[in-house]
This record gives sequence, C-alpha cells and structure tokens, in this order.
Amino acid sequence: MTEQPKRMIEVEATKIGQDFQKAAETNVGAFLRSWGELNRGWTAMAAEVNEYSKTVFTDATRTIEQLVGAKTFDDAIQIQSTYAKKAYDNHMAEVSKLGKMCSTLLENAYKQTARA
Repeated sequence: MTEQPKRMIEVEATKIGQDFQKAAETNVGAFLRSWGELNRGWTAMAAEVNEYSKTVFTDATRTIEQLVGAKTFDDAIQIQSTYAKKAYDNHMAEVSKLGKMCSTLLENAYKQTARA
C-alpha cells in the first residue's frame, strides 16, 4: 500500500475515533445531568412524603384524643366523620401534589437528555 492511501485511512480512522469520543462524552454528560435531576426530584418527593406522614400521624393522634373525650356516641360519630373527610381531602391533595412533582421530575430529567 502506498503512503498516500495509508495516510488517508489514518486520518479517517482518527476522525471517526474523535467523533465517537465526542458523542460518548455528550451522552455521558446528558446521562449524568439527567441522573442528577432524578436524584433531586426523588429527594424532594421523599421529603414531601415524610412531611405528609408527620401530618397524618398528628391528625390521627388528635382525633383519637378527641374520641376518648367524646361525651356521647353522636359526638364520637361526628368526630370520626370530620376526621375521615379531612383525611380523604388531604390524601387526595397529597396524591395530586406528588403526581405533579413526579411529572415535573420526569420532564426535567428528559430535558437534560434532549439537550444532548
């Protein structure tokens, strides 16, 4: 093989290698940014669930205290009914909030890979 075709092959191989390396660096960078976004999102969601759990426990404890102090059966029914409605409303609001957080999390993580 003459020197000219060998040199062309070397140049082309080097270019292909550099292109591959650049693509790999870009994709790894996008993956790491996406992973970081997922990590931040899951941490925020875990903190939210933790706060919600504390609130639920406090509300349940307060309701039990009220039930123990109820004077009549009708008072106990009213206390339980009020608690059940509040618990349901709070739960639905929390599920909605977590759903929005999850949706935003996935959207932001996708944006990190789409930029690549």
